[in-house]
Amino acid sequence: MVRRVARDDYTVVSGAVPRHAGGCPPPKRRAKPGALLARIASNRGHHMSVLIGLAVAFGVSWVGYSAARRLVRERLRYVAAALSPGAAILAGLIAAIIAYPVAWLLPFIGPATALGFGVGTGLGARAGAADVKRGYRVSDGG
Repeated sequence: MVRRVARDDYTVVSGAVPRHAGGCPPPKRRAKPGALLARIASNRGHHMSVLIGLAVAFGVSWVGYSAARRLVRERLRYVAAALSPGAAILAGLIAAIIAYPVAWLLPFIGPATALGFGVGTGLGARAGAADVKRGYRVSDGG
């Protein structure tokens, strides 16, 4: 038994494609000519802010990594506690905790950027400790 339900000028048969009153499929609705371009233009600002946020997050992580690596390699070379793996974890946690309130004040960045800064700082401290253990030294050019 086929059950027919009438809705406005459509007839819906259960389990079938909705049909127009004349038996043919309903007419397709066309979008306005400028609707797609307007939607793309409205999202363009959002995409740009996401790209700026990613660039800032990458830059902040890189700065944290390189600064921590240089500090451990050049200044903390003779401190045994700075060469332990726990020191790198502690440095990353402290850097993330300090960067977290700053991340809320600046545009385009958020808590994930502060977390990335902490991870970069911890990895940099660990890399600096590995440089010291391998005997890698940066010369002053002389």
